Amino acid sequence: MIPFKFTEVQKTAHFEYHLKSTRRGFIRENLFTNEFYEYNNEPFKDFLYEQNVINSATMEDTLLYSIVLRHLIKSKSCLFTYFDSEEEIERMGTDLTSNKCEWRYSIEYGRDSSDKIDLNFCTDFGFVSPEVFLNKVNYSNKDLSNRYFYYSKINESEIVNYIRIYHSDVSNWNFIFCTKNSETKIKEFLNNKNEQPNLSSFLQHCECIVNLQVGEDEGYVDYILILSKHSMKDKLNAIEQAVAQFIIDYEALVDAFHTINEEKRGCILCSISS
Repeated sequence: MIPFKFTEVQKTAHFEYHLKSTRRGFIRENLFTNEFYEYNNEPFKDFLYEQNVINSATMEDTLLYSIVLRHLIKSKSCLFTYFDSEEEIERMGTDLTSNKCEWRYSIEYGRDSSDKIDLNFCTDFGFVSPEVFLNKVNYSNKDLSNRYFYYSKINESEIVNYIRIYHSDVSNWNFIFCTKNSETKIKEFLNNKNEQPNLSSFLQHCECIVNLQVGEDEGYVDYILILSKHSMKDKLNAIEQAVAQFIIDYEALVDAFHTINEEKRGCILCSISS
């Protein structure tokens, strides 16, 4: 399996950190190759969904991305931006509300013009409007009547629910980590329809921007792009170590899960469904 490790790229006025996955993902063992997971096994599927695990292209790798996000949100505010309907945010938390915004930093990682997927880095669209975003990603559905860019302030318990706003093919989200005092300025950047945000100016007011893509459709794979004014090498090294240990523990757990006999599996299913 490929290592879970970010690649640092130093630009003139900021730093970029890239993490790209493959179709095989970062975890060797997963629950979706276990006979527990069957399409008619609704209790087990519901249980996995409640743990924010879905049968996406790289399956439980979504848990690894949650580790990254939970480390970054410590003692920080987080403005979560997404492309969908206003009420969709309720999937992440019933008390959450969202606000329409005019700009979102967006990326895409997938096929290039020659239909190859082995690209070095993602396509970085920068701050774009919903209309430009749809044209950039070449979605066939250009209708904006019931979807747009929205943002919502979320906390640590809610941030791990990001995967619930997921609609097959390919989905991507944006997380802006900042201090509470910077929230107002960040919102001004996002809401000002007459002025496209400048990345350098934007990063003056936040710790980092995290762009996360989870790919399901053929030609798309998972990708994380982190943008920051200052180096995050030490912080991301600590996160990589935490993720590496999680992978070791998780694979051992799934290995053990595969060895459970039929009688015990039935008991586990009964406890899950009840």
